[in-house]
Amino acid sequence: MNKASSIKENTFWKNSYFIALFIIFTIGFILRFYALDERPLHHDESLHGVYSLYYLFDSKSNFYKYNPLLHGPFLYHILPWFFWIIDISKWTLRLPAALIGSLLTLSPLLFKSHLKKTTILCAASFIALGPTFIYWSRFMRHDSFVLLSLLIFFFALTSKINHYSKSLLIALALGINFCTKENFFIHILFIIVLVLYEFILVKFIYKHNSTVLLERLKSFIKENPISIFIGFLLFCLIGSFYYSSGYVYSKGILDGLYRKSLTYWFNQHNIERIPGPFSYTFLINSFYESWWLPFTFIHIFFFYKERSKKYLSGFLITLLPGTVFTYSSLQLNQYPLLFNFMNLKIHQDLFLFFPLLYHSILGTSLYLYEEKKNHAYGLFIFTATLFTYSFIGEKVPWLSLYPLFAGLYFFSLDFNRYKNSTLILVTLVFIPKLIFNTTWLNFKYSHNALNLLSQVHTTKEFEETLTNIRQEIDSFENGHGPLFLAKDGHTWPTSWYLFNRKEYKYHYTKKQLPNFKYILTSPQDKAISKEIDDSYRYKDLTYRSWYLPDYEKLSVTDFLHYWWNFEAKGNLGTAKLRLYYHP
Repeated sequence: MNKASSIKENTFWKNSYFIALFIIFTIGFILRFYALDERPLHHDESLHGVYSLYYLFDSKSNFYKYNPLLHGPFLYHILPWFFWIIDISKWTLRLPAALIGSLLTLSPLLFKSHLKKTTILCAASFIALGPTFIYWSRFMRHDSFVLLSLLIFFFALTSKINHYSKSLLIALALGINFCTKENFFIHILFIIVLVLYEFILVKFIYKHNSTVLLERLKSFIKENPISIFIGFLLFCLIGSFYYSSGYVYSKGILDGLYRKSLTYWFNQHNIERIPGPFSYTFLINSFYESWWLPFTFIHIFFFYKERSKKYLSGFLITLLPGTVFTYSSLQLNQYPLLFNFMNLKIHQDLFLFFPLLYHSILGTSLYLYEEKKNHAYGLFIFTATLFTYSFIGEKVPWLSLYPLFAGLYFFSLDFNRYKNSTLILVTLVFIPKLIFNTTWLNFKYSHNALNLLSQVHTTKEFEETLTNIRQEIDSFENGHGPLFLAKDGHTWPTSWYLFNRKEYKYHYTKKQLPNFKYILTSPQDKAISKEIDDSYRYKDLTYRSWYLPDYEKLSVTDFLHYWWNFEAKGNLGTAKLRLYYHP
């Protein structure tokens, strides 16, 4: 092949690569913005929206006072800008998540120095089409901003920028994470453990001469003390500004730093307000991301196939506890160490807990010994994230995003050695199922109870009813329309639909009750019939729906039924509210 032909071929491949990347990004962008406001507003989204509106309409007295249940203040300070610039709507509420989710489609480019172009395209395809990635890109939660902070953090680490820019970007990333959600402390712990573990293992046990992260960090600090100091000041400025709501609520700084944040979530871990098995996160990702389970098995198979059989023997031994408990009369709740301390609730947990712990330590250690540093870092972050978010007491589906992202990047690094044709073929095998899952979860049945990506789903019936009432009230001057009472705390997501209308009340006296045209209460509220006259009519609204799998009895057949076509047995729940109204 002559030089001209070679240049022409390289140019064609380069152009094709960027065209393919642009197409993938465009598809991901469309999937995140198409009918963005179609799904009914979730309970949590309404909280985030209303607290942001409080700040928008009255920043001097209704500023956000840090509450660990509602997480950090960053979201409640950023969302008002979107409302102010665009409009107050469900679409605008979800806009930041959709923008960040679209940007994350290009995140594999951060690792372009370690990944082939084909691998980057494959990883970007899984993010662009992934049902879980798309779902949380169409849902306003704090986790979108946490993922943005991680994106900035890895950009700072991987890009060739001067040390001032690097320090400032790292400080910005840490500041956003710290002000957004308490898992900042978990992520910092990951970094500290990784740095120390590598240093001890490489320098004192393996006695290699290779440079470790701790030495790089020490060298960077020594060479750039001024930029490090400026970065630290920026982090302090971001943290203090947001937690104090612009320096008007100084108490919030210490509350966010430790006083409320750490104690509250430590207690939540022990209480297990939203319980679930240790394997919850692994199952959630297995249900929806078609590549997750096969990639895990492929990695494990080749990892042990390419190494000494003694390592495989150790891995097989970790499967024994699960085997023993499954095929015997032993029960986990009879063993406090396993049930209470390790949070192992069902027999399937044993098949994840011990193998994951073993493989994480062994894999990270062997990769460091083999001086495959990127593999070691990738596996550590992936397995540490999966283990931690599986171990914590409160099981919620959005936390599955973190090991999902970490896992995709590790698998991309691990499979990068395969031929381009193999990578493309493997990707094409999983794409059809991803497309089916995405269509089902995000568009066709986005608020279906069987959709596990949200614990509870607000029904279309409830949203349409509240929207119609809001339109009726809006036809009157504020304060002169029909009165609406959310009785006994039925305020979410009701408050979003009736926000800023003086007719909307959630405190009342018995004397005031007959003045309300609409009264929203529970069907079990027996006292209401005695407190209102016979002129009221009522209708029962299906308020929320949910699906709670019986994880303990989840068989392989049950798993496959749900995995293939989202068919499941029983455990579908609904909650109703009763709306009293004057005809």
